[in-house]
Amino acid sequence: MGPADFAESDFHWLNRSARPEANHIRDLLERWFHDFISSAKSDLRSRMRSADDRQYMSAFYELYFHALGRYQGYTMDITQPVVPA
Repeated sequence: MGPADFAESDFHWLNRSARPEANHIRDLLERWFHDFISSAKSDLRSRMRSADDRQYMSAFYELYFHALGRYQGYTMDITQPVVPA
């Protein structure tokens, strides 16, 4: 029920938290993940579970924007990863 430990990653705190709001967030993320593109789930899952919060937040926003697009009626296909120049 308490706050995150010092230097604890966002994922690890959210995963272990017994707070009702954390449970709600976990449920929502699970629903979004269920609808995510099958071929990209493994990569997304590993980044979501990362102890590096930058990886976690990157994966979170990828999941969020995918869910937002689906809610607005778009379909998405991940065919080529985007690599910064």
